[in-house]
Amino acid sequence: MKIEDNSLGFCKLTFYDHFVISVIKEGTVMCNNLNSKQTEVILKYYENQPFVYISHRLHSYSVDPLMYNSSSKIDNLIGFCVVTENYFSRKSTEIEQVFLKKTFKVCSSIFEAKNWAALTYKTYIENK
Repeated sequence: MKIEDNSLGFCKLTFYDHFVISVIKEGTVMCNNLNSKQTEVILKYYENQPFVYISHRLHSYSVDPLMYNSSSKIDNLIGFCVVTENYFSRKSTEIEQVFLKKTFKVCSSIFEAKNWAALTYKTYIENK
């Protein structure tokens, strides 16, 4: 169930019980600075609760893969999912996966991503 929306200047975050969906604006360069701002808002919402991050790539933007070093250190981030139907975006995620030390999934629909997030959360709780 959708709980809350939060719009930052460069992205929109939609919070659910156990996952957050991020839509980054067209032309944004996601770097450590923007990642830190987004992370601060997300961690305020989830505090110490486990969650999955879903990046719904509706627009074209750049990602600095080095920002994943700090994302990998978020203890309660239990999974990371990219939703894209774009071939080039899918290829970019292959590089991104190398930098993120979390469970990583690429999906072609938001429905698939939500289901994966729910399963990832359930599996995490059962194995805790």
